[in-house]
Amino acid sequence: MSGRCAVVHYENERVGQLREDDEKRLVFAYAPEWLGSGFPISLTLPLSQGERWTPAYDFFVGLLPEGRARSRVCQRYRLPEHDDLGLLLAIGRDCAGALSILPEGAEPISESAQPLELADETLHLIVESHGQVLASVGGEPQRFSSPAHRTSSRL
Repeated sequence: MSGRCAVVHYENERVGQLREDDEKRLVFAYAPEWLGSGFPISLTLPLSQGERWTPAYDFFVGLLPEGRARSRVCQRYRLPEHDDLGLLLAIGRDCAGALSILPEGAEPISESAQPLELADETLHLIVESHGQVLASVGGEPQRFSSPAHRTSSRL
């Protein structure tokens, strides 16, 4: 297989590898260490599949935003809307669920990060943006769901 690849993590543990096969389809294989101590990440990806490359398009594309939100994210990262793995590589730290999909060599973010307290004005601005991308929140680049950016307000 010669396509792009990503590493799938649960918290700080390597779950397996996601890649495009020669026909640009998404396939997944569990890491040997996950097979010994982990759990299946989906009913469609049982541990019994082991280290074999298994079709995984439906599960991983289900982690991505849809509709207008997907269009906005693709525009932000200058990706074609049909580039599912490119989108997972761009926002995989922040996709829905407990998994992180990261480029090879990238490290998952520690769960020990402190929540960011937002001023009421900043929270109002986020709500009023209706999902539009803001340049930054609290002085840092906006992320989608990073533990370091869970918000609290003095409401």
